[in-house]
Amino acid sequence: MNIWKTLFISLLIMGIVGSTYTVEAFERQQDRPNGAVVALDAVPVRIIGVAVTIVGGAVFVVSLPFTIFTDVETAWDSLVVDPYLFTFHRPLGQFHNWRTRMEESEKMNEPEEKAQAQME
Repeated sequence: MNIWKTLFISLLIMGIVGSTYTVEAFERQQDRPNGAVVALDAVPVRIIGVAVTIVGGAVFVVSLPFTIFTDVETAWDSLVVDPYLFTFHRPLGQFHNWRTRMEESEKMNEPEEKAQAQME
C-alpha cells in the first residue's frame, strides 16, 4: 500500500509542476510575435516612425510660438517624444501595450541602476 501512496503523491506533484511550466511557456509564447509581424515592423513601420518623428519635430518648432506660454511639455511629448519612443525603444513586433511594457522594464531596472549609483 505504501508504494501506491508514494506513486500517487509523486505523480500528483509532477502533474502540478509540469502544468505550471506549461502555462508559463504558453504565456511567453503568446507574448512573442511571429516572424511576419517582426518583418513588417522592422522595415515599413520603423521607417514611417522615423518620418513621423522628423515631421513631429518640424510641427513642434512651427507650433512653438503658440505653445510657449501654455504647455510646451505636452506638445513636445506628443509630437516628438512619443513617436521617438515608438520608433526606437519599442520591442520589434509589439504594437499592443508597448508603453506599459516599456515602463515595466524600466521599473525592473531601477534597483540595478540605484545599486550601480551607490557603488560609484
